[in-house]
Amino acid sequence: MFSHAFIHHKRWLQLGFWLTLTLVVALSLRPNPGNFLDIHNSDKIEHFAAYFALGFLVGTGWSVKTIRPLWISLVALIALGGAIELIQGTSFIGRTASWYDLLADAIGALFGLIVSKILWQR
Repeated sequence: MFSHAFIHHKRWLQLGFWLTLTLVVALSLRPNPGNFLDIHNSDKIEHFAAYFALGFLVGTGWSVKTIRPLWISLVALIALGGAIELIQGTSFIGRTASWYDLLADAIGALFGLIVSKILWQR
């Protein structure tokens, strides 16, 4: 049986996921925000970091331990990134879509899920 502290910890991770998801979507859909980091192509680092965090929080917050839920989580996060890129590709928010952004999203989500799985097995 899970201890009360463990369940409480997982609830904080789940809350962290929902807050991170809200932040990622809000920042992704605002008109031309520029880059947070002053590095060439830093937006790819930002995409990777955001989706790494989402993947990690899904994997740890919901105890995703088996392969099937991991794949479903990965596909869902990639679909989210794809939907955001499609919206960014429309002209009404002043942004452009990028396959490289989606690739950075996918790699970040994959690595986040892998790290959560490695840490969960300890």
